Amino acid sequence: GVSTLSCHCWADIDAVANTVAAGKAGSAAPTDGFVLRMDTADAGRTNLWQVRIDVTGSSPTVISGATNSASASAGWQPVGFSWEKDSTSGLRLYIDGVEDANSPVSTSGKTGTFPNNADSLLVGAQSGGSFFNGQMAACALWNVILTADEFASLGAGVSAARIRPIALVFYSPIWGIATPEADLSGNGNNGTVTGAVLTDHCPCGPYRTGK
Repeated sequence: GVSTLSCHCWADIDAVANTVAAGKAGSAAPTDGFVLRMDTADAGRTNLWQVRIDVTGSSPTVISGATNSASASAGWQPVGFSWEKDSTSGLRLYIDGVEDANSPVSTSGKTGTFPNNADSLLVGAQSGGSFFNGQMAACALWNVILTADEFASLGAGVSAARIRPIALVFYSPIWGIATPEADLSGNGNNGTVTGAVLTDHCPCGPYRTGK
């Protein structure tokens, strides 16, 4: 199974609501999966980004970002996380290229791993058809732990294709104008576009070296 994972996406929020931005087994409370989502209230904070990790044999691990870390006034916002099983700093949350004040969260004693299965990665939706309240773009997954500097580069607009390309398992710019949407990692995990509306893309791309 998979014991390390990093994820990064860009989101443009219309209004903060309890909706999923990206997830594998993508419900709000997944089984053997992860969810990156907005939440209006959790852990005494409001309007925040949240990551939930569920793996067989371990209790869920949740990290909730700072109040107003999810904002409809922020425009395109980079958000990502890294996860490692059984580590004192196992789950980290990055927003706007910077680690959140409530990160990291321990995964010590949680030794479960993600199984290799056929569950789909959903971007901008969750199982059952509930859609993200906004726009999503440039979603990527790696099978390693990215560093803070690498998340800072992603937050500055550097393409995911230029960050640890050997460990990149999925990367789609999500242009939203055709289906299938190509997986630029080279692994052939092409996606199906449903209900997309063409809009301005996030400020990232293959030729950007930072802001």
